Amino acid sequence: METEYSETRADFPRWVASRVYMLQEGACLKCGRPLDGGFHRHHKDGDHANNSEDNLELLCPECHHGEKYSHDKDANDDAVNMLEQHKLVEREVFKGIQEMITAGMDKSLSGANMERIMDGYVKMLQISKREKGLDDVEYPPTEIKIMLSKGLAEEKMNEYLRGIEDGIRMITLKLSPTVVNNSVE
Repeated sequence: METEYSETRADFPRWVASRVYMLQEGACLKCGRPLDGGFHRHHKDGDHANNSEDNLELLCPECHHGEKYSHDKDANDDAVNMLEQHKLVEREVFKGIQEMITAGMDKSLSGANMERIMDGYVKMLQISKREKGLDDVEYPPTEIKIMLSKGLAEEKMNEYLRGIEDGIRMITLKLSPTVVNNSVE
């Protein structure tokens, strides 16, 4: 079950995290991936007592994992290794899913068995994420997601309307000499 921002967190208040989420337009500050699948709060300066809005950046779990250990080369190497180990597990799981789908298409594997295998793969990924410290994520409140979606929809609608206006202008310009010529004759 997805949980929204934690109210029990001792660092950045919820309103600050919501504001930064909006300022970042719901994307990881490091890699640009959408954060609607979960994010981590990160103190830019590493000082956990500095909870000012300017010191907060929201990162996807993978980028935060790298940032968390960037100050200590050995710890960073361990963190990178843990992330790489998890990515290996992901690759193996996806390879297994592809094989399972092929077996299902060949009718050599029943739907019930496919479900059981899929449940096992999901558990493998959950355990791997937990072991590597990649599963402790927060999710944006629904109202923030709606606000961002509304803003994006308005932007697309305005772009669409500008296109229509440009099209009408072009047609008008092309028709203008014809209308003038027809009225002169």
